[in-house]
Amino acid sequence: MALKEGYRFTDRDLAKYPFLREAARYLEEAGFTVKDMEAEYFKPIIDRAYSRIVEAMEKGVVSLKLDEPRLEIASFPVAVLLVRFIGDEFLARRYALAESLRARELLEREPKPLIEAIALRLGFKAEIYDGYAKLYFTDYLKYASRFHDPRWKIVNRILDHGWILLSRRELIRLISEAIQDNLFKILSRPLPGDAKPPLTFEAKIIAITGMLSDRKTRYGGWVDVGFVEEALPPCVKAMYTALKSGRHLPHIARFTLASFLLNIGLTVDDVVKLFVSVPDADERITRYQVEHIAGMRGSMTKYTSPSCSTLKTHGLCVEDEFCRGVKHPLTRYKRSVRRAIGGGGEGGGKLREA
Repeated sequence: MALKEGYRFTDRDLAKYPFLREAARYLEEAGFTVKDMEAEYFKPIIDRAYSRIVEAMEKGVVSLKLDEPRLEIASFPVAVLLVRFIGDEFLARRYALAESLRARELLEREPKPLIEAIALRLGFKAEIYDGYAKLYFTDYLKYASRFHDPRWKIVNRILDHGWILLSRRELIRLISEAIQDNLFKILSRPLPGDAKPPLTFEAKIIAITGMLSDRKTRYGGWVDVGFVEEALPPCVKAMYTALKSGRHLPHIARFTLASFLLNIGLTVDDVVKLFVSVPDADERITRYQVEHIAGMRGSMTKYTSPSCSTLKTHGLCVEDEFCRGVKHPLTRYKRSVRRAIGGGGEGGGKLREA
């Protein structure tokens, strides 16, 4: 089956996948320019761009609003510009992931020609058949190599004249990884030194920066310093070590560890990668459970890790001298990070990525 480059995207397609070059062309033909951002009629576009970013920060995924496709299409590049003006790496990663998760959920319900067309726009050599898909091995290796689940290893795949056989859902999973990577590169690209945000951006930038500052304050500077293993509360450290060693954890311990890591700033992908690194882990089930804890499914409520009293009830409390007066593991972590940054108390400790 030959790959087709002549797929015609509809307005609704571009509203769902505004990162496509056809979306940029659509806006250009509609006469949208940077100068329009100062106009009154552009305000709803800026408001929607702002809501996209807030949703990414609070829910981890961007919603879809198809009642006004042009508004949805135009708000995406404005959101990208807002993130670039703010210049925060955590925000850039969070937003890229949220947009890629939205695209992933939408693609799972799309017809074959549309999925193939988007894969092609991303540089993939992919073909979809009834019941399975094919992806050229170089494209497969570029993204599948980051997954720990043995089923993603190329030695466990059927290789046919350079093509890797996989399921349609697996192909979409790799497409979403490519979307996330491409968007993060754009979001991380520095603006010209003399670039100034439009006046209509100022209130939104202040509000978003405030949210980021609040997040950093609540979780001990997590965004700036990364994962501080030495600062983990002893109860969480015991769970983390057990999981890394491949030992079984009861459900409450798995919930505690996942919710704790999500609340100090790790992404859903980070937590899933940790949990599926152990033998016999099912990535699909694990991802569903972690996304539920993160507030991306079900009631859309993001869960906080259990309190110290709850952990004591379940026999999971591991106390040391720094736990005195502490009622929640997140409070203990916040204090310990500050000690680690200052190099004093509790052994100081070097900072490193998880």
